[in-house]
Amino acid sequence: MKQGIMALACAALVVSGCATPPEKVQRSFISPSVYAGYSCHALTAERAAIEGHVQELTAHQRSKANTDTAVMTVGLVLFWPALFALSAGKDYEADLSIAKGKQDAVLKAGQSLGCFTGYGTQSEMPPTLMQRLPERAGGFPPL
Repeated sequence: MKQGIMALACAALVVSGCATPPEKVQRSFISPSVYAGYSCHALTAERAAIEGHVQELTAHQRSKANTDTAVMTVGLVLFWPALFALSAGKDYEADLSIAKGKQDAVLKAGQSLGCFTGYGTQSEMPPTLMQRLPERAGGFPPL
């Protein structure tokens, strides 16, 4: 009985060392005033760069979480010394949290300027110039 309780306590300690899946990483608060001096063009470029960074960090964090899950499974089922490998590797949770916060801040700053009106989700971008030009019956005149 005592061994079972001890094993559960050890498992709880080890589980707390696993990397958080990227979907569960909370956004840090970044004030939109950081981007107050930016134009719509600059905000659009910044938003694209941040979204690329968020996608990259999400992939790294997902890989770390999957690796930790695999090591945990092997450690609990087959070979308990493998549990010491849970601390190996970089956890990207803090970086991802900040990047998600920057993503929200850029979106809010852009919406306050009227740059991203109607585009509420992070993956949507404002339409390009060609998408905003009206369709003409015969197309555009030749250059």
